[in-house]
Amino acid sequence: MIQILREFAYGNVNPNEHGYKRDKEFERAAKTLMETEAKLLSALNENERKLYDEFSSAQMKLSSMQEVEKFIQ
Repeated sequence: MIQILREFAYGNVNPNEHGYKRDKEFERAAKTLMETEAKLLSALNENERKLYDEFSSAQMKLSSMQEVEKFIQ
């Protein structure tokens, strides 16, 4: 049962092809995130950007894992 739920969570089985609604609030937040990240990256040197990339990748992985567990629950 958990494996089936993991497959749903990872999008390998998708009974609903529509996904979630992206409203104005979502669009504003996404735009702010992208603009702020661009500003931050332009202020960092090469080593700092590498460190930020590692941080960002780890954060995305953790978030993905949490979403899968949340979906299963």
